[in-house]
Amino acid sequence: MSTESPIPALFRALVDDAALFPPGNAPMPVAVAEHRHHRTAPYTDLVGPLLLPTARWSELVDCLDAPSGGPAGMDAPSGGPAGPERPRGTRPPRLDIGLIGPIDTIEAVVPDVRVDPRVVLRQLECPVGAEPGEVEDVATRLAAAVDQAVRRYVELPRGPHLLAAVDALAAAGPGTGAKLRTGGLTAEAFPTEAELAGFLDRCRARGLGFKLTAGLHHAVRHTAAATGFEHHGYLNVLAAVCLGALPDPPFAGTEQALACRQAGPLAEVARAMLPRDGESSRSRTWFTSYGSCSVAEPLTDLVELGLLARALLSHLPAPRKAHA
Repeated sequence: MSTESPIPALFRALVDDAALFPPGNAPMPVAVAEHRHHRTAPYTDLVGPLLLPTARWSELVDCLDAPSGGPAGMDAPSGGPAGPERPRGTRPPRLDIGLIGPIDTIEAVVPDVRVDPRVVLRQLECPVGAEPGEVEDVATRLAAAVDQAVRRYVELPRGPHLLAAVDALAAAGPGTGAKLRTGGLTAEAFPTEAELAGFLDRCRARGLGFKLTAGLHHAVRHTAAATGFEHHGYLNVLAAVCLGALPDPPFAGTEQALACRQAGPLAEVARAMLPRDGESSRSRTWFTSYGSCSVAEPLTDLVELGLLARALLSHLPAPRKAHA
């Protein structure tokens, strides 16, 4: 029996589980149960840690303290297929989490997280303002809070000083990546192709990996019918960081790849990369992941584009009930 992952290197750990965040807003027990379900599913290698606001750490502890099978179905998402049944009396697997919050709260919570045997701290994400020196200070404090096995990101503010902030983060030393918001509740919250391309190219020039969050609901760039907002596509970003690995790429550069609204050329880049595990892994050192409140959406898009096996969809949890 083959143990080879059905998720190729190009897509591994691409989607950080932001079920607790808008617009998903899953209740804590549901988010935990769904994440545990993802960890037992064949597509598990697609999924990164469960992202947790530092302010909700005590809520997660209460959730983990609840008896198995407690409120909201701790062992399986409400209405969804149950994972493999655990022998009675055994503990569930440790929960991979990523903490997000201001640096003061991260420093306060991390010691408790590190000694809780039920969780594994995988990454930290901390926003900064536009004050000079704040980027370097936060990057230094994040590095002091955890060991090198924990990924660290500084969320940089958009605006005229964004590229200077990337430079400052690079100057702070290796090991801390950049994070950028690519969407929100207004049209202005979505960066243009030129702005995002400038960020991506500067990160790569400075040797920084980056992650993105918000607005990347689907694989391909599109205009949302309900709002008219211009959404970037996560496959556009993947294509952009892979261009240098291809002998004859379909895009002239980063901005052109980000602007593409046709699935065909983007899927062409991905298909060319799928058999190249080494080059795929090197490309993913730049675009390390993005936060999504839904794991089902990116998985479904990749299946519909013929980049992942359709059988993986049968392992998704059932949709949440309306009250959840």
